[in-house]
Order: sequence, then C-alpha cells, then structure tokens
Amino acid sequence: MKWYVDFQKGGMPVYLLALMVYFNNFSLGAWMYMTLHGSYGLLWIAKGMVFPDQSFEIYVSISAMVMAWLGVLGPYCIAGYMVASGQS
Repeated sequence: MKWYVDFQKGGMPVYLLALMVYFNNFSLGAWMYMTLHGSYGLLWIAKGMVFPDQSFEIYVSISAMVMAWLGVLGPYCIAGYMVASGQS
C-alpha cells in the first residue's frame, strides 16, 4: 500500500502540470494549487523515507487499491481538474 499511496501523492505535481498544459491554464490559482499539492506530495514521500509508517507497509489486493483510490485518493484529482479546467 505504501508504494501505491506514494505514487499517487508524489505524482500529483506531474498530473496537475499536465492538466495546466492541457487546458492552457497557467493562472495564479492553478499555479498555487499545483505548488501546494505538489509540495505536499513531495513532503509525503520524504516523510515516508525518514519516518516510515508501519500501517502503510502492508500488501493489499488490487480490489483494495481500487477502493482506496475511489474512496480517498481519487477525490484529490477532482479538485485539481476543476481548478485547471476553470470550473472552480
């Protein structure tokens, strides 16, 4: 589970920058959102390397990863989409 969560959170700056390019939205709001969530993702990975969380050091099934994405990790992507597309 650790690698899955780290990949999603650490990949947010790339995802958000790709949305900014796709929607050609380089406004202050889009940059701020990308900077805040991007730095959070990078700090999350750094925290995991320095202070590993044993509750994430487990093996999970693919269905558990899908449920984690639908319930927790996926909604992070919705807000970024709304900011980059100009819907917020």
